[in-house]
Amino acid sequence: MNAPNRRALVAVVALVLVAAAFGFAVLLGDRTTSGTAVPVQPTGSPADREAATTRDDVVRVGGDGARVLNTLRVATFDADYDAWEAVVTGDLLDSLRTGRTSSRERFLAAGTSTTGHVLAAAAEQVDADRGTATVLVALRVTAESATAPTETLVRVLVTVTRTADGWRLSGIAHAPVR
Repeated sequence: MNAPNRRALVAVVALVLVAAAFGFAVLLGDRTTSGTAVPVQPTGSPADREAATTRDDVVRVGGDGARVLNTLRVATFDADYDAWEAVVTGDLLDSLRTGRTSSRERFLAAGTSTTGHVLAAAAEQVDADRGTATVLVALRVTAESATAPTETLVRVLVTVTRTADGWRLSGIAHAPVR
């Protein structure tokens, strides 16, 4: 694919992601403070409070994990990749470990750094008994290369799994627009 076609494809994808993120932002409204989910102080039974605490935990972990997985800088590749491995578990962790060397080579050859910033995060589903949750996260991803920096709005669906070390990401995918 030549450069003009690649740029056109990137522009179309960016436009679709911006439209999706805008729709997500309209759906959520203003439920964040400085990009961090606002915890709700629950009332009711101890079970209600425990469920609310679990929900807040998975939203925090899901949002932070999505931010980490959308941040990879040329100058700090190894530290950023270590951070990726620290927030994931299961097959996703295995995949990252297996592909580290080839990812490093491709990434450094491309020379583009990305930094993710969480705009909003919300729990879509939490199953505390099974230790799984799904979190919808809207991010602004800034890409910096030899040309001017670009910003893209991204919406991802994060699967979070409870491990012996706490909640970790076990999956991440672009979120469909419903």
